[in-house]
Amino acid sequence: MVSLLDENGTDFRCLLRDNDGKYTPLFDSVFASEGMKVIPLPYQAPYANAHAERWVRTIREECLDHILIWNDAHLQRVLCQFVDYYNNRRPQQSLDQQSPVARTPPVTDGPLACRQVLEGIINGYYRTPPRAALQSV
Repeated sequence: MVSLLDENGTDFRCLLRDNDGKYTPLFDSVFASEGMKVIPLPYQAPYANAHAERWVRTIREECLDHILIWNDAHLQRVLCQFVDYYNNRRPQQSLDQQSPVARTPPVTDGPLACRQVLEGIINGYYRTPPRAALQSV
Protein backbone atom coordinates (compact mmCIF):
# COMPACT_ATOMS: atom_id res chain seq x y z
CA MET A 1 0.00 0.00 0.00
CA VAL A 2 1.36 3.43 -0.99
CA SER A 3 0.94 6.13 1.63
CA LEU A 4 -0.01 9.73 0.97
CA LEU A 5 3.47 10.83 2.03
CA ASP A 6 5.11 8.51 -0.53
CA GLU A 7 2.86 9.78 -3.34
CA ASN A 8 4.13 13.34 -2.83
CA GLY A 9 7.79 12.28 -2.84
CA THR A 10 8.45 13.69 0.61
CA ASP A 11 11.06 12.49 3.06
CA PHE A 12 9.80 13.61 6.46
CA ARG A 13 11.61 12.39 9.55
CA CYS A 14 9.59 14.00 12.33
CA LEU A 15 6.30 15.72 13.12
CA LEU A 16 6.19 18.65 15.52
CA ARG A 17 2.80 19.15 17.11
CA ASP A 18 1.31 21.03 20.03
CA ASN A 19 -0.32 19.34 23.02
CA ASP A 20 -3.94 19.82 22.01
CA GLY A 21 -6.30 17.08 23.14
CA LYS A 22 -7.35 16.39 19.56
CA TYR A 23 -3.99 14.68 18.96
CA THR A 24 -4.72 11.25 20.36
CA PRO A 25 -2.28 8.32 20.61
CA LEU A 26 -3.96 6.94 17.47
CA PHE A 27 -3.01 10.14 15.60
CA ASP A 28 0.63 9.68 16.65
CA SER A 29 0.62 5.99 15.70
CA VAL A 30 -0.34 6.82 12.09
CA PHE A 31 2.82 8.89 11.67
CA ALA A 32 4.92 6.42 13.67
CA SER A 33 3.82 3.67 11.25
CA GLU A 34 5.37 5.78 8.45
CA GLY A 35 8.68 5.83 10.31
CA MET A 36 8.29 9.39 11.59
CA LYS A 37 9.16 10.51 15.10
CA VAL A 38 6.34 12.51 16.73
CA ILE A 39 7.66 15.37 18.87
CA PRO A 40 5.16 17.28 21.01
CA LEU A 41 6.11 20.90 21.64
CA PRO A 42 6.80 21.91 25.25
CA TYR A 43 3.89 23.16 27.35
CA GLN A 44 3.52 26.95 27.63
CA ALA A 45 6.34 27.65 25.17
CA PRO A 46 4.83 30.20 22.76
CA TYR A 47 8.11 30.78 20.90
CA ALA A 48 8.97 27.10 20.39
CA ASN A 49 7.76 27.15 16.80
CA ALA A 50 8.38 30.82 15.99
CA HIS A 51 10.07 30.10 12.65
CA ALA A 52 7.15 27.99 11.42
CA GLU A 53 4.68 30.60 12.64
CA ARG A 54 6.57 33.35 10.79
CA TRP A 55 6.65 31.32 7.57
CA VAL A 56 2.91 30.66 7.75
CA ARG A 57 2.25 34.36 8.35
CA THR A 58 4.48 35.38 5.43
CA ILE A 59 2.92 33.02 2.93
CA ARG A 60 -0.60 33.99 4.03
CA GLU A 61 -0.02 37.77 3.97
CA GLU A 62 1.99 37.91 0.75
CA CYS A 63 0.27 35.20 -1.25
CA LEU A 64 -2.74 33.22 -0.05
CA ASP A 65 -4.79 36.18 1.23
CA HIS A 66 -4.82 37.56 -2.33
CA ILE A 67 -5.70 34.45 -4.34
CA LEU A 68 -8.85 32.35 -4.50
CA ILE A 69 -7.65 28.73 -4.47
CA TRP A 70 -9.75 26.41 -6.64
CA ASN A 71 -8.41 22.92 -5.85
CA ASP A 72 -5.39 20.97 -4.59
CA ALA A 73 -3.52 21.22 -7.89
CA HIS A 74 -3.97 24.99 -7.96
CA LEU A 75 -2.77 25.26 -4.34
CA GLN A 76 0.32 23.17 -5.13
CA ARG A 77 1.13 25.33 -8.18
CA VAL A 78 0.70 28.59 -6.22
CA LEU A 79 2.81 27.35 -3.30
CA CYS A 80 5.58 26.11 -5.61
CA GLN A 81 5.72 29.47 -7.40
CA PHE A 82 5.79 31.39 -4.12
CA VAL A 83 8.47 29.17 -2.56
CA ASP A 84 10.62 29.62 -5.68
CA TYR A 85 10.13 33.38 -5.52
CA TYR A 86 10.78 33.47 -1.76
CA ASN A 87 14.00 31.46 -1.93
CA ASN A 88 15.47 32.83 -5.16
CA ARG A 89 14.32 36.40 -5.75
CA ARG A 90 12.59 37.93 -2.70
CA PRO A 91 14.89 40.28 -0.76
CA GLN A 92 15.31 39.24 2.87
CA GLN A 93 15.95 42.02 5.37
CA SER A 94 17.89 39.73 7.71
CA LEU A 95 20.19 38.74 4.81
CA ASP A 96 21.12 42.29 3.79
CA GLN A 97 18.42 42.35 1.07
CA GLN A 98 19.69 39.13 -0.54
CA SER A 99 17.75 35.91 -1.09
CA PRO A 100 18.39 32.69 0.89
CA VAL A 101 19.67 30.89 -2.21
CA ALA A 102 22.94 32.40 -3.46
CA ARG A 103 22.67 34.17 -6.80
CA THR A 104 24.84 36.26 -9.06
CA PRO A 105 25.32 39.86 -7.96
CA PRO A 106 22.56 42.08 -9.35
CA VAL A 107 23.19 44.52 -12.19
CA THR A 108 23.53 48.02 -10.70
CA ASP A 109 22.87 50.06 -13.84
CA GLY A 110 20.53 49.77 -16.79
CA PRO A 111 16.79 50.12 -17.25
CA LEU A 112 14.47 48.87 -14.53
CA ALA A 113 12.15 45.98 -15.46
CA CYS A 114 9.33 44.19 -13.70
CA ARG A 115 8.78 40.45 -13.40
CA GLN A 116 5.28 39.39 -12.37
CA VAL A 117 4.95 36.46 -9.99
CA LEU A 118 1.66 34.64 -9.39
CA GLU A 119 -0.13 36.45 -12.23
CA GLY A 120 0.77 39.90 -10.91
CA ILE A 121 0.05 39.41 -7.20
CA ILE A 122 3.76 40.03 -6.57
CA ASN A 123 5.94 42.28 -8.69
CA GLY A 124 9.69 41.64 -8.65
CA TYR A 125 11.86 44.44 -9.96
CA TYR A 126 15.30 44.00 -11.49
CA ARG A 127 17.72 45.83 -13.73
CA THR A 128 18.45 44.65 -17.24
CA PRO A 129 21.91 45.14 -18.73
CA PRO A 130 22.33 48.39 -20.69
CA ARG A 131 21.67 48.12 -24.42
CA ALA A 132 25.27 49.02 -25.26
CA ALA A 133 26.46 45.96 -23.30
CA LEU A 134 24.03 43.72 -25.20
CA GLN A 135 25.16 45.01 -28.62
CA SER A 136 28.87 44.46 -27.89
CA VAL A 137 28.37 40.76 -27.14
